[in-house]
Amino acid sequence: MIQVWEVDSDGNIVEHYLMTQKQIDVARKEGKILIEFPWGEGFYSPKFDLENNKWIESDLESVLNQLKQEKFAELSQACREDILGYFKATVNGIEYEFSFDAEAQDNFTETLVLFTSNIIAEQEWTAWKDGQPVRIMLDKDSFMRVIQKAYGHKNSKIAKLRNELQPILESCTTIEEIKSITWN
Repeated sequence: MIQVWEVDSDGNIVEHYLMTQKQIDVARKEGKILIEFPWGEGFYSPKFDLENNKWIESDLESVLNQLKQEKFAELSQACREDILGYFKATVNGIEYEFSFDAEAQDNFTETLVLFTSNIIAEQEWTAWKDGQPVRIMLDKDSFMRVIQKAYGHKNSKIAKLRNELQPILESCTTIEEIKSITWN
C-alpha cells in the first residue's frame, strides 16, 4: 500500500489514502491529483505547489486562523473542565469545597427550585473539608450563599475564556503568540 494525498487544483489537501499502485493509476485516469510523497517537518497547514512539484506552507493568515481555532477549542475544553471542578463557600463560619460537576449542577438547580417554591426549609448536602466528604445542613439562606458562589465560580471561568483569553488569542499575529496562550 502506498500513502497518497489527493489535492485540489489549488494544491489544498482533499483526502489522505492508502492505495495500491493500480488504484492510484485508476484514480489519476479519473482526473484526481494524487501526491505520493509526504511533506517534511514543520508544516502547520501544508499545500502542494503543483507548478514546482513540492509541498509549501499555506498562507500565514490561513495557518494563523487554523491555529487560533485549535487553540480556542483547547482553551474551551480547559474552561469546561475547570467549571466542573470544585469551588469554595463558607457555611456557618466554616469554609468547605463543593463539587460543580454535571450531577452537582443538576442538584443545585433542583434544590433551588424546591427552596424558591418554599417546598423545603432545609437540605442536607455533601461538601468537602480537608479532602474528606462531610454532610452539612443548608437552610434557604445558606444554600443561596453557596449557589451564589457556585455560579460565581462558573461565570468567572467563562469570563476568563471570553473576556481575557479569547481577545488575546484573536489579536495574535504569530504562531508563537498563539502557542504561548494557556489556561493556567
